[in-house]
Amino acid sequence: MPTKRESGTTAASLDRLGARLKATIKENTRDIVAHFTASQGEQNERIGRGFKLVDKRFEQVDQRFEQVDKRFEQVDQRFEQVDKRFEQVDQRFEQVDKRFETIDGRFDEIHVELEAIKEMLAMRQELRNLVRELKTRGITLDESRIFAR
Repeated sequence: MPTKRESGTTAASLDRLGARLKATIKENTRDIVAHFTASQGEQNERIGRGFKLVDKRFEQVDQRFEQVDKRFEQVDQRFEQVDKRFEQVDQRFEQVDKRFETIDGRFDEIHVELEAIKEMLAMRQELRNLVRELKTRGITLDESRIFAR
């Protein structure tokens, strides 16, 4: 086995090697931490942009919902107007129905009056026929007194 002198390894050289290794490890650790920190920062930035996009989309969806809500309110208002118009139409139909009932009642009255007039005309004709028949049998009558108005 070689001696320390032969291998060239001394305590001082080992100390120097150890110090260099520590410095390299510290530098590598700093580089790894810096790289990780930068990578994490970029990742956080991408996530932040993603959240901003998601938030923006949610705002757009909220705006669309508000627009839809406004349209529903407009539709509700139109239905209310249509309901009011139907109520007005129903009221007009009720008025027209009442007028038809009044007219129908008046037609009933007119019908009764017409029937009475027809009966009077028929009776008048029968009286004329009777007067004519009596005259042919020789009975004299004063027609002006019978048919006086």
